Amino acid sequence: MTVEETPILRQQKQPDDNYTKQSSWLELLRSNIKVWWPIPLLGVLFWVGGRLVTAHILNHSYDTILTLTANTQIAVQSPEKILAITITVERGRSRVVVDLANSTLKRLVLEFPLTDPGQVKAAISQELGLTLAEVEPLVHYRSINQ
Repeated sequence: MTVEETPILRQQKQPDDNYTKQSSWLELLRSNIKVWWPIPLLGVLFWVGGRLVTAHILNHSYDTILTLTANTQIAVQSPEKILAITITVERGRSRVVVDLANSTLKRLVLEFPLTDPGQVKAAISQELGLTLAEVEPLVHYRSINQ
């Protein structure tokens, strides 16, 4: 065969490399779309559901039935439950110890910024809910010299 007689072989076109890369990504995306499309949908559903639950919980009113009462004073009503009242005066303060009988509370300690015996007795009678006549026979004084 001569050069002129040789058949011209058709050159097949080679596809462009960029075109093949694009088509492979598109094919991959099309084949996996059935697997991946529920994930964003689930994300949106969780987001909306979480917002609804949060709004419901935050708008719910919580009524409390029990209330807390603080700083209540224990008042001893009858004088026969008081055994003795000891007053100790030191540094411009009076420390009062009340010994109780027939009670779960055995000792009550009070402090007053008073040193005058009349004022201390009046404060004790007011705190315990007794009269001065009921407090006076129970009072014993102790003085600490420094």
